[in-house]
Amino acid sequence: DDWSVGIARYDQTSHDTNTESVGGVKLAEDYVLNNLAFSCGGGNSTIGTDDNGHTYIGVGGSGNLNSGKNLLQIKVAGPGILRLSPMSSGTSARVAYVAINSTRVESFEGTAPEKGSAIDTLTLDLSAEAIAEGDIINIYSKSSGINFYFIEWTPSVSESSGGIPSDAEAIEEAEELNIAAGPVYAEDGSAFDISATVDFYQTLTSGKFTICTDADHKMSWEASKPRIKYGGSSAVDGDGIPTYRYISFKITTPGTITHKFVSGSSSDASRVGKIILVTVEDGANVVTTLYDTPAPTGSGDDPLTTEITADMLANTTTTATVYLYAEANVNIHAVGYTPSN
Repeated sequence: DDWSVGIARYDQTSHDTNTESVGGVKLAEDYVLNNLAFSCGGGNSTIGTDDNGHTYIGVGGSGNLNSGKNLLQIKVAGPGILRLSPMSSGTSARVAYVAINSTRVESFEGTAPEKGSAIDTLTLDLSAEAIAEGDIINIYSKSSGINFYFIEWTPSVSESSGGIPSDAEAIEEAEELNIAAGPVYAEDGSAFDISATVDFYQTLTSGKFTICTDADHKMSWEASKPRIKYGGSSAVDGDGIPTYRYISFKITTPGTITHKFVSGSSSDASRVGKIILVTVEDGANVVTTLYDTPAPTGSGDDPLTTEITADMLANTTTTATVYLYAEANVNIHAVGYTPSN
């Protein structure tokens, strides 16, 4: 079979036989079975059925990441969840190991109980690991043979996002920036007091929102209004991405942005609030303008909504970032994100 990035699940199938062994077919060769590969490296694998009629795929001895011996392998698109049901092929319990490429997951030692035991499924959550497209998940024995009755890899990928893995730093459930109450944290991780109007010259965080400026450009937090004052124009780099005086958040799925820009002057309706989406496609930043409109002079209007569609995320497999920034001084009274899924 071909070996590709994506979902892998073990299910018994037929193979050419090299030598027969008790309980199944022993293979001393590399092969791919339902997107699960076996790296032989001088070892062997058995595909068979036990006395209770349960099918399994076995490794004939201890695995070696350096030589590629006795490794069951999954080629993945990014983080995900691994489930497996190991059982010793002998009369004593053994240990199953898992590695990302050549690095063993030290926190995982999967007990493979002695032959004939009840079949249990172990779960290894790798959804928060730094796993890139094309990386290899290796499953192997610490010592001696292990039979696997079930192996399944489920990517942490939203189908509607076009293939972006889940990201703990991204907004994946509805969230609003609580301008009125926080909590807010300073760059050093300490609590930042917004109980009274306060100017700031640093990057603050609140929930999964980043409120960024630098030591030379003031922003102000007025919880009593509630609003955040940009204090002047934002700066952008050569790609059109703001470098200070902006609010940002990360996303992995399509959804709806809620926002409310208001001019910093009651008599100037030409001050523009902007929202952009930044994705990475083929290693380069791609900027999509979502909103570019003069801010009203009064604060009485309801917040507006702007959509991020699946098509906007279709060509990226990495977390995207939304930026809200300004031309000239504007205030923001509301910002939030609701994923569509």
